[in-house]
Amino acid sequence: VLNALSPDHAETVRQRITELVAERDRLFEHLAHLRFVRACYPSDANFLLLRVANANELLDAAAGEGFVLRDMQALEGLENCVRISIGSDLEMGKFYRFLDWFDRKS
Repeated sequence: VLNALSPDHAETVRQRITELVAERDRLFEHLAHLRFVRACYPSDANFLLLRVANANELLDAAAGEGFVLRDMQALEGLENCVRISIGSDLEMGKFYRFLDWFDRKS
């Protein structure tokens, strides 16, 4: 961790942050077009919170495909909400395909 903060790595860290923000924004836009998504809440973090038609169905389908989403339903006011963390380019490509498949079957 300390090495990542050294001047030699500062540009690498800035670049990764820029990539994460861009991917988070891309995911936000993608989610806005999916029928099963009821709301997607803006975020400054490396994840998005969304309300869906049926969180349990989404969580089960995602787990079946190897994706781990955070179930937020135990928190007051977050019924049918899940949290999605931003992953690598490879992970996100697979995840977009999963989201589109899930949307078609919903």
